[in-house]
Amino acid sequence: MSAKQIVRKSDLFNLTGTGPKPAILPVYKDYLPPCNQSCPTGNDIQGFLALVREREFKKAWQKLVINQPMPAIHGRVCYHPCETGCNRVNSDSSVSIQQVERMLGDLALNQNWSYPQITEESGQKVLIIGAGPSGLAAAYHLRLAGHQVEIRDANPIAGGMMNYGIPAYRLPRDILQAEIKMITDMGVKITLNYKVENVLKEKQDGGFDAVFLADGKFVQGYYDYDSKKAGSRTVSHLRFGEHLIEAPWMIERASFVGINQFNFLTKFDCLEHAEVGATVLLNSPYNADDAWSQLPYAVQQQIITKKLSLYVLDAMKVAAETNMGRRINTIMQTGFFMLANVFPQQEAIAQIKHSIEVTYARKGQRVIEMNWNAVDHAVSATQKVMVPTTVTSLIGIKETITD
Repeated sequence: MSAKQIVRKSDLFNLTGTGPKPAILPVYKDYLPPCNQSCPTGNDIQGFLALVREREFKKAWQKLVINQPMPAIHGRVCYHPCETGCNRVNSDSSVSIQQVERMLGDLALNQNWSYPQITEESGQKVLIIGAGPSGLAAAYHLRLAGHQVEIRDANPIAGGMMNYGIPAYRLPRDILQAEIKMITDMGVKITLNYKVENVLKEKQDGGFDAVFLADGKFVQGYYDYDSKKAGSRTVSHLRFGEHLIEAPWMIERASFVGINQFNFLTKFDCLEHAEVGATVLLNSPYNADDAWSQLPYAVQQQIITKKLSLYVLDAMKVAAETNMGRRINTIMQTGFFMLANVFPQQEAIAQIKHSIEVTYARKGQRVIEMNWNAVDHAVSATQKVMVPTTVTSLIGIKETITD
């Protein structure tokens, strides 16, 4: 029989008197709940959920819209990172925060609740260019602060991408317009079919004290994928533009082509839809000096004939160097926004890092910084390949057997 040794941490007790006496006291620290921390708008989630539990629905809605207007819209289209951060996910399943938000938003519309009334005017005028989600949210908060607000938009219908980019079955247009009307009922003026050509002139002519630019971009996305367990591929068709996009979902002439697996080059015609002068980003285990010799004959021929700009990025190497394992999505995404000219490069990188901060807030600062590090490495690891004038490869493309 062995004796069990009991060890006490000596600095927790003052052993000079009779019996133990605490020498170290706990310190209370107030942190945000993980759902709040994961929410991009910083909603007081536990606050409005507590009011819902007490069936104080109007008070719950009023607490929700302190930070975020248009809950009936968000309750339908938000990607709800709050639920990913929810503590309950580790025990059973996360709280359906988005559905509660939708319920409160719909209830407000059905019962004609109004946003807070303005009690004191500031005397300041603000022009907002763009009636999309950013412009409408800014108008709401600026009006709450007592400012006179006017939104000007080039489109015939307010809502921006909420109206032109999200299908009506996902976001019914009557819901969208009803929540926009709640903002105009606060005293916000929306002028449609008005394209702003000169921001400074509009500011001066209208006597505005400030201008908020929320013109945004139009986006169209379509994902073509199969469900094979092996040998499958996914093709993303993405369009970006300054004006309303009315084009087929499938892209036939692409100005940018990203290839996430090097071996696809010997299996598929990855450059079939690349237009003349397009940019190609290839996830390659070979650097800029060696990549050309490893390309199949047909790929080299297409690059030369179509005058394509070729860049390589060893995403797997970057992932290994930054402790990302085999996760390369963030790395390839960085390369895409660097080269596709959707946004200015610095702005794009800043937005990627902000998205990382929001997405991984629940996992802690170490994970956030690890992803930031991967982004920085991806920027420096993206290399341009010098394309010769003649084809040199003897590598062919394997024939694939279709189902």
